[in-house]
Amino acid sequence: MITNLTFTNRLTKTALISLGLAAASLAFAPGQAKADSITFDASPKTGDPATVNVTLDDTSNPGSITVTVNVVPEANTGNIGDINGVYFDLPDGVGSVSVSGVSGGPVNLDASDLNGNAGNLGDGVNMNGGGGQSSYDVGIRIGTSGGINGGDDYQTTTFIVSAEGLSLSSFTSQSFGIRLKSVGPLGGSRGGSSKVAETSPSTVTVATPPAETPETPVAETPVTPVTPVTPVTPVTPPGDGGSDPVAVPEPMTIGGLLMGAGGLLAARRRKMSQKG
Repeated sequence: MITNLTFTNRLTKTALISLGLAAASLAFAPGQAKADSITFDASPKTGDPATVNVTLDDTSNPGSITVTVNVVPEANTGNIGDINGVYFDLPDGVGSVSVSGVSGGPVNLDASDLNGNAGNLGDGVNMNGGGGQSSYDVGIRIGTSGGINGGDDYQTTTFIVSAEGLSLSSFTSQSFGIRLKSVGPLGGSRGGSSKVAETSPSTVTVATPPAETPETPVAETPVTPVTPVTPVTPVTPPGDGGSDPVAVPEPMTIGGLLMGAGGLLAARRRKMSQKG
């Protein structure tokens, strides 16, 4: 028999299990990636007007930093250009640097001194002139050095930087330089040249992932308790264990029956005497 207390206990246990499963599903739900990044624009230190956007992130390739350098059409002239070299500094404590190309290449790590001596990569791929910084810790050659006349035109390049002790914060407040050739408006002669430079921001932009909507636990329909069956009271058998007692007629009833039978018998005898 299911009592009310038993049913309540079962329902409470079911509810607790359901809430536990719902909480577990939320705890193990896959989180959304947090895309921390550094991004900035570099403007010319010398040469023709040009604008280059640099973006670094640590999520595209976990454990390494992905760098994307993109030439943006210059606001006043519409100038674009072919990326020939990318330079940057790194803080103390970073180990030996390795670079691998993703797109916009070939990408070649031509110099990685970490002592500020990576500057001139040859064939005009340098950051000389115009005052300011001309040597960096890391210098990377992109494609050939001849611009569109050399057979390539890389307006965007993406590469991966790896090193022991390297993190996204290693690139904050660091000097960057980009060497451009074949600078000019799209469709024009593009005979210009430019060297753009900029110091990266001092902080990393931390992207807040979209808030996850928690799943609403589905309430289980409680089981309707079974109404207990009322037990039937058993019939008490006779004390001697025999058959049920037979009703006995009252004495007055027996006397009346005998008198009636006697009267009928006397009337029949008189009738037979008369016939005889």
